[in-house]
Amino acid sequence: MKPAQDLVVKTRNEISRLLQRFKLENSLPGDHPYSTLSTAELSLVLTLGDRGTQRMSALATYLGVPLTTATSIADRLYRKTLMVRNASERDRRVVLAELTAKGRDLYQIVFETQLHQTDQMLRCLNSVERKQFLDCLLKMTESALTSSKGGR
Repeated sequence: MKPAQDLVVKTRNEISRLLQRFKLENSLPGDHPYSTLSTAELSLVLTLGDRGTQRMSALATYLGVPLTTATSIADRLYRKTLMVRNASERDRRVVLAELTAKGRDLYQIVFETQLHQTDQMLRCLNSVERKQFLDCLLKMTESALTSSKGGR
């Protein structure tokens, strides 16, 4: 294996290890009433919590799934009283999704847990290294988003 390729493989492996630590399933304690939510359901809750009320089509695009899949996930969250769907007042054909009070409470728990996990992961870095890490992460994310748009 070439040194450059070896670096790519090692980077991939370390990103995978970090993502395993940060998995959504680890965001709720086992005795929490919503600890059985799927990764897709938690992703939708986090997306609505981060972005606010969204069109179903925008949610599907953001999550990278077909509209039918996003709708199915939303149906499950609706049945669990974590979100509601309403017709837009401006255009009744447009369906908007938003979190209920229970959904917002759940979002806050998961968000705070992820902040704690992130803080724990960053503790091994000093303030300069944290800034460098964030700069590199932003650059890598932008590159990944740009290349995925060009690849479609």
